[in-house]
Amino acid sequence: MVEPDAGFSDAFCNAQAGEDPAMSTSYTALMPWGANELIVTYDRLANGWAGAPGPNGAVDRVFSLSVTISI
Repeated sequence: MVEPDAGFSDAFCNAQAGEDPAMSTSYTALMPWGANELIVTYDRLANGWAGAPGPNGAVDRVFSLSVTISI
């Protein structure tokens, strides 16, 4: 198990049931971002749908990552 605020637990990453409260809404976005880039957005919940703070951290978080594609 990772420490709160540091990431997702092994159980979450391996899609094992039983995380309570939920660690993510499980909504992920993938959008075009320029001519040869994509942006990926996902979240991490501190206390499931009940809002932060909680056992998974002090705040809910949203992450975005840009990916450049070269062929």
